[in-house]
Amino acid sequence: MPAVLLLLLQELTKDPHLYPGKDALPHVRVALRVNSNMSKRLKAGDIVSYVICEVGRAEGNDDAAGAL
Repeated sequence: MPAVLLLLLQELTKDPHLYPGKDALPHVRVALRVNSNMSKRLKAGDIVSYVICEVGRAEGNDDAAGAL
């Protein structure tokens, strides 16, 4: 199945660091990771695209949401 069919899109309604319960929100976790690892800065109003997969969990990584 093409990855584009599994793509989730979600808008950030506030800056990622301002969300309470950041760990329970995959789009916020992805935005925080993008902001810390890349030169791009996601902020309120930006659309986060990501997929959720089991690969990360199988490898001992609890962060199974990945940015696209």
